[in-house]
Parts: sequence; structure tokens; C-alpha cells
Amino acid sequence: MKRSDDHLRGHIRRRQYLGLTSDSGKNVDQVERIYMFRILTFSVPAGAFVGLLAGSRIGHPVLGLLAGGALAALIPKAIMESAGKMSSHLYNPSGSSTPHKREYSLAASLAMRGEFAKAAAAYEIAISEHPDDPEPYLCLARLLRDDMGQHEEAARWFKRARSETRISDGQALLASRELIELYTVQLGEPAKAAPELARLAEKYEGTPEGNWARDELAEVRRGMAEAGEA
Repeated sequence: MKRSDDHLRGHIRRRQYLGLTSDSGKNVDQVERIYMFRILTFSVPAGAFVGLLAGSRIGHPVLGLLAGGALAALIPKAIMESAGKMSSHLYNPSGSSTPHKREYSLAASLAMRGEFAKAAAAYEIAISEHPDDPEPYLCLARLLRDDMGQHEEAARWFKRARSETRISDGQALLASRELIELYTVQLGEPAKAAPELARLAEKYEGTPEGNWARDELAEVRRGMAEAGEA
């Protein structure tokens, strides 16, 4: 229980450190309310005045004033609601439409600036918020491999991307090849790549991917045999 609490506190601290607190949504709502208030402050008096003039022409100035004010209040509200629905559709589409590909720009920009620890934390937060999306898992694995030299951790995230997300076949194949390269090149432990190669050789038998995995597996086994004899 203590470990879970510590993890939660650490997660909250990371969000605060990166400026990703849950108050951001409240701030957006507050800005929208202020913006609407300013629009209504201008539009309602103007609409009431126009309505008064129009109502005077037909002998009903009070009715025109009320109608003009009401329309001036309703039209901006309808426009704001329509814009909100459009934004929601673009950034949070329903399952019936093509899903919007998320872009984890904060983490990517941190990595580009060389702030790798912050970028890793940002990717972990993204993973906790979108656990089915393989992209932040793979990005984190590559960051750990290429920029932070944490190869064992990188291997762990490549595996998690394959096992815990809704990963496509193409992404899974790429993750497997990157994992194999990580074992054979960066870690220098080709024996760990053997099960991965065997799985790919069986799954993609008769294809270029399967042939590549079969040949690599044979090479790894030859190397293991020679190392055993030495």
C-alpha cells in the first residue's frame, strides 16, 4: 500500500513539475466564461437598441427591445456551443469515426531541448492517461535507448507497448525488431534476442520478415554455440 501511495504522490509531483495539473481544465472553463461575459456585455445592449428601433417602426418598441436583447444573447452562446462541439469532435472523436492520432508535443519538445528526464516523465504521464495508445510507450522506449542509455528500461517499455496497448501489427513488428537490436547491439546479449527471433520466424513464416528472423536466429545460435565451446 505504501508503494502505491508513493507512486501516486510521485505522479502528482511530476505533473506539477511539468505544469500538467488538473487545474488546467478549470482555467480553460474560466477563460471561456470571461470571454462570453465580454461578448454579452457588448452584444446585448447593441441588440436591444437595434430591436428598439425596429420595434418603434411597427409600433411595439418595448417588444422590439426585449426581442433584440434576447437574440443578441442567444446568438453568441449558440456560436460558442457549436465551436465547442466541433473542437470536441476534432480532438476527442467518437468510436464511430477515425480516431485522431495524438501528438505528445510537450514530451517531444522537452526531448528536443535535451531535457530528457522531464521528457521521460511527460511520456509516463501520457501513458497513465492513454494506456491503450502504443505511441508514448514506444517514444519513451526510444528516448531511454537513444538519449539516456537506459537500455534495460527501454526493453521493458518496448515489451509493454506490445502487451498492454492496442498496437497495430506493423507497430508490433517494428517494436520487436527494435527490441532484438537492443538486445544484440546495445546490450550485447544476443541470447535474450533468441526467443524474440523464434517467435517472429514462426509468426511470419514464408515472408521477408520471417526469413530475416530465421536467419538472424541461426546466426545467434551459432554465436551462442561458439561461446559455449570457448
